[in-house]
Order: sequence, then C-alpha cells, then structure tokens
Amino acid sequence: MTGGRVGRAAEAGLRFLPTRRQELGRAMLAEAAVAEAGPRRRKWLRAACWFIVKGAAPVWLRWTAIAVSALFICWIGYNGIDSGFHGTPVEVASYLGLVALLTLNIVLLARRDR
Repeated sequence: MTGGRVGRAAEAGLRFLPTRRQELGRAMLAEAAVAEAGPRRRKWLRAACWFIVKGAAPVWLRWTAIAVSALFICWIGYNGIDSGFHGTPVEVASYLGLVALLTLNIVLLARRDR
C-alpha cells in the first residue's frame, strides 16, 4: 500500500490490532498512500502508526502479563523444589494462594479475546 519503511512497518503492525480495528488502520494507511509525498503523507503515516501502537499496546501488555505470571509460577515451583517443599503452614498457604491467583490471572487474561 504505502512505500517506505514506516509504511511497511505500519502494515506489519496491523495484524496486532484487534479484528474490529484493523479495517480502520487499513483505511488510514490507504489514505496515506494516496497523499502526495511530503508533510501531508508523513502526517497521515504518523497518525496511522500512533493508532496502531495505541491499539496494539493492550494486546502486548496482556500477553506480557500472562508470560510474567507463568514465569513467576515456575519460579515459585523451583524454590519449592529447592527447599524440598518444607515450610511453615503460613508459607505453604501463601505460596498456594499466590499460585492460585496467578493461575486465575492467566485464565482470565487469556479468555479476554473470546
């Protein structure tokens, strides 16, 4: 659609937008492609890039939160294995509660797209 590195990067970024917002992103890039080269095209490209970044950021944040939660669960499990699963009842309850909350976090964040 649009030439140049910025236009190609914006086109590649469209796939990270929610489905209902991809059409508007394509329309913005098409408008930028029609504009004359110069300040007007750059303005359209900047607006399209900002729209794409702003729309894709929640998706990236959600998947980052899922990955961090999973890594933290693995780290808690590793520390439990390292200590032979010994601990006071309060420690065991706090570990189990934290793992349950992180697992719930992963499930709720993953189901948000549906």
